[in-house]
Formats: sequence, C-alpha cells, structure tokens
Amino acid sequence: GVRATARTRAALPAVAALPFGFAWHFGDVGAANGFDCVVGNPPWVRPHALPPHERLALRARYATVRDAAWRAGAARANAGDGFAGQADLAAPFVERALALVRVEGALALLVPAKL
Repeated sequence: GVRATARTRAALPAVAALPFGFAWHFGDVGAANGFDCVVGNPPWVRPHALPPHERLALRARYATVRDAAWRAGAARANAGDGFAGQADLAAPFVERALALVRVEGALALLVPAKL
C-alpha cells in the first residue's frame, strides 16, 4: 500500500531512479487500450556486449528475438532463429511499441532497413 511505497521510496539513494510501472504511471492508457501514438528511435545495437542473462531475458520475452518471421529465408541466410547472432535491439523495441499502441493508433519508429 501507500506506506510500503513510502518506505521503498525513502530507502532509495538520492541518485537512484524511482520504481516505474505502466500500471500506475499510465493507468489511463491501459483503460484506453494503449497509446494513441508511439514515436521513437530504438537503439540500432547488436546485443553481443550484453551479459548472457540479459540476452536470455530478451529471448524469453520477445518473439522477434527468438523466432524468425521467415524461417526459410533465415535458414538460407544462415541467420538462425529470429535474428540469432545478428540480433538487433531495435527488433524487441518495435515489438514492445506495437504492444503499447492501441489498435487504431499510430506508430512511428526510426529503424534499421533489415527490420
């Protein structure tokens, strides 16, 4: 409740980020079934430098990282499932943006050509 949240906030160092959650920061958006518009510039980064546990978390959460949209083409290109070794962090950002925008909303993202 409110007291637990206050204790958590008081325990954070002055320089730490506050906890974030869509449910309480954007409750109105959830009630409207998503944002009217999502605009962004996702990172164009291959996640090779990410720790293994973070790469596994991406694979677990995002279909774009674990499953190829066109398996036959990916196999011919030796790309593996999803983007596999050629993964780009822009792909899960696009997937998340699509989940956040409402059905009749607008989505505008600056992404690499391979997406």
